[in-house]
Formats: sequence, structure tokens, C-alpha cells
Amino acid sequence: MPKIPRLAFSIHDGFSLFGYGVARDLLRMANHCAGAPLAVCVTASGSTGPVRSSCGAEVLADTSWRNLGPVQALFACSYNSRTPGEPDPKLLGCIRSVRRHGGLLFGLGSGVWPLAAAGVLDGGHAAADPGEIAALRSRFPKVSFTLAPFVTDGPVATCIGGDSVTDMMLDYLATTHGPALAENVRRQVFLKPARSEALMRSLGYMAPATELDPRLSHALQLMDQNTANPPNVAEVCAMIGLSERTLGRLTRAAFGCSPAILSLRLRLHHAAIMLSHSPRSVKHIASACGFASPAHFSAAFKRRFGQTPTAHRQKGWSC
Repeated sequence: MPKIPRLAFSIHDGFSLFGYGVARDLLRMANHCAGAPLAVCVTASGSTGPVRSSCGAEVLADTSWRNLGPVQALFACSYNSRTPGEPDPKLLGCIRSVRRHGGLLFGLGSGVWPLAAAGVLDGGHAAADPGEIAALRSRFPKVSFTLAPFVTDGPVATCIGGDSVTDMMLDYLATTHGPALAENVRRQVFLKPARSEALMRSLGYMAPATELDPRLSHALQLMDQNTANPPNVAEVCAMIGLSERTLGRLTRAAFGCSPAILSLRLRLHHAAIMLSHSPRSVKHIASACGFASPAHFSAAFKRRFGQTPTAHRQKGWSC
């Protein structure tokens, strides 16, 4: 049985709870979407016990930087860069140890400071906050700092701003666990609640979304959970306790189609959004949305929307 990766989040008094929470919660969503633990997360600080964030909320550190042990990735969750003095030597040693043993490093917001101080950014590029970029460039001349919100340079990634934490984490999930899982997590973040009026109209339901039969809503949720490997009609029926005949009757009354066609429409809807808002290739999107080949995907897409995936992307049309 493969060993589950161990990921560490480094915090300190005054750290940003927002970035820490977003990164941790996206990993929780990934575990949920995968149906199995993909990573074990621990929180490290100068010592174990409560650590007060910038908003006053406290998070318990599981271990200290000195006693962290081997991890596959370390997330530096901001740093109080305005306080004179160097980052804690134990934190710098922890960062260098992770890098020396081949681990990945992530700097969330001003978490770029301890990464730079540890020397792991030398000769590379990193994201920097506009208010701190001058000080960073002066203090660390060997690093090329940029105002780009999210930068990946080899085994080190840095980001600035809340949206960029999400971008960085989704990129990590796509690289580590595959684009299909990352897309499922992305939809959990950006496309919920799934029963939005726009989505329902796209699927063929013209009544208010709030009037949808709860059994159908449950069926849609199950179809929507994993578009890369969608459950078949029999599996959906078994999970919601309906016969295939009953589910078919409900979908035809509400959407004018069979359950299988409804599932196909749902996957094509998400594919259309990805084509409009993602730089991923058509082949990648076809796989992420459960199609056996790009040719199969293109044919189904053209039947549904009257144009090929490439034409859809070029026109910037949104469903």
C-alpha cells in the first residue's frame, strides 16, 4: 500500500488565517473528491500549541519546526515581514531540510520572505506583493521578484492574494494527482451550488431551480461529483434508492431527456466552461469531463452546442 504523502503548514504569530484556511480546505476537498486520503496535513510553528493569526483566531500547531521530520511539501503561510530581524533560524533550517530532501516548497503571501531568507529562491523567480517588492529586491538581490500573482519555478511556488492561493493549490493538485481531480475540486469552489439557474437552463430545466424534485437534485449532485469518471445510471439509482424506470420518468418530465443524456449534458456544460476559462488543451478537457477520446468529445460537443470545442474557445462564447 503506497505511503500517504505528509504535508506541512508553517505558521507563526500574526500569520494569515485566510491563506492557510484556503490551502488546507482545498486539500480536504481533494481527499473528498478522491474518496481516499491523498495527503496527511500537519501544522508546524516555533513550538506546539496555539498560534494567534492576524485576525485573532488561534490554530493549534501539531509540532515544532525543529521536530517536523520528513515531509513531501511545506507551505509557508505568510510572515511578519515588517518586524525587524531575520526569520527564526529553526524555520530556515526546516525549509532547507525540506528542499535538501527533494520536497516541494510553497510561499503563501509574505511567506516568500522566509523562503528567500533560506536561500531556496536564489537564481529563480518569485511572486511579491506590490507593497513589499522593493524591500524584497533590496534584501534578496539574487531573486527575481515579480508582481505576477502566482509563480512556479521548479520545486518552489509563490503566490500573492486570495485568488492566487486557489490557483496555486489547483496547479499542485493537477500536477500531483492529475487534472481530473483538480477540475473536480475547482468546481467545488467556483460552481456551487450546482443547482444554479444558469446551469439548470443549460441542462433543459426551465422552472425555478428551487422547484426541482429533491430526488433529481440528489441525482444531479452524484453525477456532478466526478465528471472524469461519472457513475452510470444504475449506480446513481442504487445510491439514491430509485428504480431506473422512476429516475427516467423524473428526468424526462423535468429535462426532457433520459438520465444518461442528462449526465452527458452536465459534462458538456462543464467542458464549455473550461474551454472558455481554462488554457488547458482540448485533449485535457475531454479527459477531465469523462470522454474516451478528443474525437468523441468534439462530436458530442458539436451536437450539443452547434460548434466544435475549438470554435467555442476561439469565439469566447459562454454557455
